[in-house]
Amino acid sequence: MVAYLQREQQSQPLHNRLLLLWASSELAGLMPDAARKSLIAEVQGKQNPSGGWTLESLGPWVKHTHAPPSEGSNNYATGLAAFVLQRAGVKRSDPGMSKALDWLRSQQDAKTGSWAADSMNHDHEDPMTSRFMQDAATAFAVLALVEPDGVKASR
Repeated sequence: MVAYLQREQQSQPLHNRLLLLWASSELAGLMPDAARKSLIAEVQGKQNPSGGWTLESLGPWVKHTHAPPSEGSNNYATGLAAFVLQRAGVKRSDPGMSKALDWLRSQQDAKTGSWAADSMNHDHEDPMTSRFMQDAATAFAVLALVEPDGVKASR
């Protein structure tokens, strides 16, 4: 498995490599330190001036004609990136991380407590299906916001 993940990582969208970075914080030897540092820098380089990340920045993705428009920073992309970067050792005091966490705080829906997110594929008419991305965005936002500074899995 490790050989496959190492061999195939460069052909994967940044989203998938971000998940590999998360896994590498739990599985010793999954990524060499140089590769981890390079990937962290790549993810940080995709951060918007607002503090968030766009869905597009985690691609490349196949365009779907029925996908809702995606403009600017995205709750799912930002929550995932901020959470994984912290797991990989980026401190909450890092200026980019601080900005990401501030952006996430500003996006929480005061009424529902959730973070909105749309599907990248198409608008869903079924409310249960449409909530999947909202649930994922909310989960990663919460994980990013509650992650204690300096905590990372031993590798």
